[in-house]
Amino acid sequence: KTVNWLAIALVALLAGAPAGAQTPPDSKDFDRLFSRAMELHQAGDLLGAIDSYKAALAILPDRADALSNLGAAYAKLGQYNDAVQQYDAALKADPDNTQIRMNLALAYYKSARPGDAIPQLKRVVSSDPQAKAAYLILADCYLQAGQYQDVASLLQPRESMFGEDLAFAFMLGTALLQTGNTADGQRYVDRVFGAGESAEGHLLMGMAYLGQQNYREAKDELEKAV
Repeated sequence: KTVNWLAIALVALLAGAPAGAQTPPDSKDFDRLFSRAMELHQAGDLLGAIDSYKAALAILPDRADALSNLGAAYAKLGQYNDAVQQYDAALKADPDNTQIRMNLALAYYKSARPGDAIPQLKRVVSSDPQAKAAYLILADCYLQAGQYQDVASLLQPRESMFGEDLAFAFMLGTALLQTGNTADGQRYVDRVFGAGESAEGHLLMGMAYLGQQNYREAKDELEKAV
């Protein structure tokens, strides 16, 4: 079983699927523009969709669905700062919307801002304790921030949720080794290597070579992981 943990953000990036419209009773122009924006979004015309979402929001600036979809279009283009701005505005309009909060966290995560993603992801898993992808992304944010004990505290009690998931084993094993729990950490690392050829195994080797400043071997292993 091979799981590319580096792709876990793609699983959760539901921002690419526009939210359904909520029909306001007195805004036919908004409805027309929003419907057109979603058609363009679904057809892959992101720039056209952005223009139409903006035109719709000029009429009803607090519509969370339109703000979230605009953020989704920006995220698809890799414009994560713009996506963050729109998701943040959408959350202000609909603060209990867990999916919008998850998309905001992903925009932070994809733009290499784990410190900003962490509080959003903590609220996501608090609202949805079964959100496996959110736990893994939160764990990776902790890893990037050097908060190894937080990784262990987050993942160890949830082993039954993840089973043989290699992303789980990779992150928990790495964190345990970093906190000095060599025996338990090695057990999870061995699970990664025991699964045969995997992105996680190559990533572990790449990290080991980086630690030795053996950049040529590290480059080879990381390319294999990708």
